[in-house]
Amino acid sequence: MKSSLFLPFITAVGLSALAAEEPMSDPAKPAIPAVVESIRSETVRSVEGGRPLPLLGTWNTGTFHHTWPNRPRGSDPRWQLEQIEKGVRFLPTFALPEYNFDGKRYADYLFPPFEKVSAYGLPFVLLSTQWERLLTALDEYRDLPPEQNPNVVTPEGEILDRVDPFGPTQLWYEVGRRWTDHAAMARLQEIYPDPPKIIFLSNNEHTKLSWHEVEKSRRYLDKYGPGRPDAFKRKVVGDAWIEKYRELQRGLRDGLTSPAWKEKAIFIGYGGDVGMEALGRWGGWTKYSLHTPGRVSLAPYMWDGVSPSYYMHNWSSVSDYQVHSNQIEAMNGVFALEEAYKINPDFWYELSLWDGDSPNKKTNSKAKLTVFREAGQVYDMERYRGWLQYGMWLMRPRVMRLYENWITPIEEFSHKFENIHAIVEPIHRNATLAAYWRKGELVLNPAARHPYQEGLPNDIAIQPRWFLLDTSVMPERPWKLETEIPVFSLALRLGEAPNRSWLLYAHAPLRAYDDITITIPDWKEVKVNVPREGAFYEIRESDDSIHLISTSISL
Repeated sequence: MKSSLFLPFITAVGLSALAAEEPMSDPAKPAIPAVVESIRSETVRSVEGGRPLPLLGTWNTGTFHHTWPNRPRGSDPRWQLEQIEKGVRFLPTFALPEYNFDGKRYADYLFPPFEKVSAYGLPFVLLSTQWERLLTALDEYRDLPPEQNPNVVTPEGEILDRVDPFGPTQLWYEVGRRWTDHAAMARLQEIYPDPPKIIFLSNNEHTKLSWHEVEKSRRYLDKYGPGRPDAFKRKVVGDAWIEKYRELQRGLRDGLTSPAWKEKAIFIGYGGDVGMEALGRWGGWTKYSLHTPGRVSLAPYMWDGVSPSYYMHNWSSVSDYQVHSNQIEAMNGVFALEEAYKINPDFWYELSLWDGDSPNKKTNSKAKLTVFREAGQVYDMERYRGWLQYGMWLMRPRVMRLYENWITPIEEFSHKFENIHAIVEPIHRNATLAAYWRKGELVLNPAARHPYQEGLPNDIAIQPRWFLLDTSVMPERPWKLETEIPVFSLALRLGEAPNRSWLLYAHAPLRAYDDITITIPDWKEVKVNVPREGAFYEIRESDDSIHLISTSISL
């Protein structure tokens, strides 16, 4: 299903309930959509009071460059505000003005919708490329002499196109400041001097020196010499990156002029390695990790938050119905995220979403949907919702952020927003779902262990990582990565015995199942129906009851 009009189904749940407006005290200002207070309060909420309820977000902020001909409309800020005015809990996301653009070039794309965001008092996101890219892309940095160059300088004196964690730190501050100390950013702060929260989001994919290649750096060798153990390399490289990225962010903050912006700004990165999905899946995962004893992830030390991918990559065999699936990969993130919250209770965690719906020319890979359909499977929005809901309830992110290419027209993906809205909105309107989201404890399945066990250090091997519940259709072990999992289920628990209750979620990607048995650890087996799009059941210990929770929103 594709539609150029977002949320035609709102009338099925009551348009007045979603889009009611509250008049502002100043009659000259626009009326405030009813969902604005919810967006604002959930954005500024700390996890210490219970997990904030989820919002919608986007990576596609529309084409804004003044030289782009016949610009197709993506999910640009105007479109996002239209959805908010219809009652959608959307966290507005703008393209961060580039450091070398003056304010006039953003007059049409940026400033008018930003004025409305200001009038509504909304928090917002400024999304951009990786800020440190300038250290490699600009000749003024790339051509610096070796002793001053921020990029990798080899023992032979060659300068590589990747940043070096052991390079000069002051240039990271300088580059950070360039992104915020210019006319367009000054104008945004004039328009909206006192926002409740500003999230600066980096694409965070610039090429960096990997820890296992660190002896390519003359600076590293001069400081530490060759032949150090892997654990040592990971530790010193991780420490250096923490210093560099915090200095980059300090520059971004210092380039701001508004005291409120300086105070309310946080800096988050795509990926960010919280619960790296490859952890334990194959022996080579350690080359992509900077874990050290007592520090599984750099993220809470290096960023104020992260937006890791929940992606069915088109170049990978990852799926939504096998052991090599996003659902099982994401379980690696649970303990790492809990560690991050202990370090920073305000740590910002969201999920970036993509179902691999386009081919990859570089790897000659087919779109994931084509792969499924060629295997004789049905791939539709019911299956899409089931897959998304599992990751969403497993990790309970602040934002479900949809990825689409920046030049993709909104007509080609608005249907995905409709379906993300259909799984997010019930959490806000159903008190039972909201209670489990905020305070529920994810139930560990002690009957088995996570199937990804390759090369795990002791401190990670003992961590709780297995939350898939046993079912009557569970395949026999041992499993391979291509083993099919007919039903994915999980549970969250509230209360203490004998008054415990559980929220059970289950979905069946390939076909629906009736009357299957699911085992609730430390309780008992229950029989339920499991549709492809997923279903929620509340199970109460006090009266041994099972209740289906309706989450339907007509599409």
